[in-house]
Amino acid sequence: MPEVAAAEKNDVVFFGYVADDQTKFVVTRAVENQITFRLPHPVLPRLQASAKKIVRRILVAKFLEQSLVVGNSRIVVYERGYDDIIITGRVISHPLRETRRTSTKDLLLTIVPLLLLVPLTVLLIVAPSAITAQPTTSALATPLIHGTLERMSTALLTTALVSGLGLLTTYYDIKKNRSIAWDVARDSNFDEGLA
Repeated sequence: MPEVAAAEKNDVVFFGYVADDQTKFVVTRAVENQITFRLPHPVLPRLQASAKKIVRRILVAKFLEQSLVVGNSRIVVYERGYDDIIITGRVISHPLRETRRTSTKDLLLTIVPLLLLVPLTVLLIVAPSAITAQPTTSALATPLIHGTLERMSTALLTTALVSGLGLLTTYYDIKKNRSIAWDVARDSNFDEGLA
């Protein structure tokens, strides 16, 4: 058992082994309808790989024809032999939400140009005569305005397509490769000393 979980030894319901990474894991249940996975391993990359494999299995597992729900998406890695958290993680159970969260710029660069493109396209298709019927002092102004609007619509469409492809790529990467978002833990005592 990991050192920080010594009090849960009486609550063990399952003990297993992730053979690929040579990592033991213990499932405990201190509270009804809630289980906790604990993975002791001295090598951090193998521990993270094992955690990823177990999380992926949990996200696709079914119990009595229902999917399991991740109630607490927080993952913590403790320093061996101490109660200090060195790395934290968050289970990514909804790839679409995570894509929106991590790629806000691509999302905005897809939606905003499309929103601007709709009225511009309507203006170019429905009202080309309104542009040419404007009384102008120069004969060059009408083709210039029409050409500028056409180029702007092309630029908006291109921006929306490229950013949309970026969103799609991010979503595919998260769906296929990432089940945990890792982050280095911050020491609040150290941060207070800097302030």
